Amino acid sequence: MNNDVDAVLAAFEALDRATENSGDADAIMRLFADDAQVTFWGSAEPEEAVGPASLRALAEAIVHAPGSFVVTWHERRASVEGDVAWVNASGTAAWDPGTGNVRILPYRATAVAVRRDGAWLWHTFNGSEPTSG
Repeated sequence: MNNDVDAVLAAFEALDRATENSGDADAIMRLFADDAQVTFWGSAEPEEAVGPASLRALAEAIVHAPGSFVVTWHERRASVEGDVAWVNASGTAAWDPGTGNVRILPYRATAVAVRRDGAWLWHTFNGSEPTSG
């Protein structure tokens, strides 16, 4: 792999860590570009944010949600074209809504990053829970 691909995958891992109920919404915000069209669409219908203010509200909700949502990635592919990169990933999520009942489900994500001042920042994240039929 080249250094840009490694850096994009490291940024993807940082987003995972920040969204795993870290209690630190600022950690999520630091990973996203300061852009009016920044977008985060999670797999649950209410997990939808467009723009920094909306992303801030969603980040607060994510880090203070009861339970946990942890993804084990089985495949992550990063591509870089100039100052834009994207990651396609698939894995298995372990979701505990706070009840102690863990649900295991497939999970996929596509994320787009932009290079700003030498750092890879997320512009768009879209997560999904594919169904079997």
